[in-house]
Amino acid sequence: MTGPPIITCPDCVGLACRVEICGCREGGGVYLIAADRPGPIGSAWSDCVRCDGDGTYVVPCESCRRQGRRRAHLVATVANVDTGAVASADFRPGGGAHAHPQPDGHGGWHLDLTPMLRRLADRVGVTVMHRLGSPDRPVTGLTLPIERTWRPELPADQRYAREAAAVARHARASWLVYLGPLPPTGPLQTSPLQTGRPTLAELGRLALGLGLSVRITVCDHRDDPGRPTSHRSVSWSVEAVGRGPSSAGTAPLAPLYPTLAAAVRCAWETLEIAIIEAVPADPAGPIVVPQASPVDTDTAARHWSAVARRARELAYGNPGRTVLAVLDHDGERATVQRATTSPRRRSPGVRALLDGEPTG
Repeated sequence: MTGPPIITCPDCVGLACRVEICGCREGGGVYLIAADRPGPIGSAWSDCVRCDGDGTYVVPCESCRRQGRRRAHLVATVANVDTGAVASADFRPGGGAHAHPQPDGHGGWHLDLTPMLRRLADRVGVTVMHRLGSPDRPVTGLTLPIERTWRPELPADQRYAREAAAVARHARASWLVYLGPLPPTGPLQTSPLQTGRPTLAELGRLALGLGLSVRITVCDHRDDPGRPTSHRSVSWSVEAVGRGPSSAGTAPLAPLYPTLAAAVRCAWETLEIAIIEAVPADPAGPIVVPQASPVDTDTAARHWSAVARRARELAYGNPGRTVLAVLDHDGERATVQRATTSPRRRSPGVRALLDGEPTG
């Protein structure tokens, strides 16, 4: 497969920065709090510290993540949080099997990716889904508007350029993740999407299915190793991270939460950040296209319980030091590590304590 299609960022025209009009120009040549003074509207305030009296200032272009270029392809992923099944598709402009431009009913054209999304949902057994981070907004389709100058009779290179711009404008992160539960089979059936309180096994199963890694940090804060531990003396953190260059080099979080359940809930709420960070900032970098089969709930629960128990036991034997457990899909094996720095700071590095020992 060739590299991802890339276009010049239309917002910054390839400069990786944009010129913004300073708010001081709305004050008629004076500072905003004194805007009632006479003065021509539109002139800059000479003493403005933001624009130095110029009336404009330069800001980094966040649309292209300061690259000057943007990807012109999307990866759509649908995950069933109740089974761990994941299906993905890579959409690129220029036709292909997924979508061709169609009339939008209003004199324009769009790329309708709804059939592709429905096929992914059917593969994982999802009937109702939502975008990650928007649990109250069910998704019924996915369309990408194309600029109104697109016409079927245009030369192929011009049609492609307009379709590529439509794809690039849709999502800065380029990886769209949709979540859905199983269809309800009874009035008492619940899903993590409904309760907002997933277990470590549910979070871990989903994260690994999406091609992410899971970090669990725990610290026993006892001053005396011989004193029985109490619930309040242990702190936890859990986070999902991508395995790309932008995420792999980040230090693990220091333990911040008094219970494992609270740490898991925070990781669930910030999963969208992990997805964004898993996409390389360089538009030439590849995006993961995850696929995963269903994982038995009981098996996942036993596996992740063993991981948490092992980390807790290591923390009990090493009071005052942070224990880090890192799990990913590399051979379905876990590496348990121990940080040698204070648990109240991000650890600059870790050394392997039990390297490659299976945990489940």
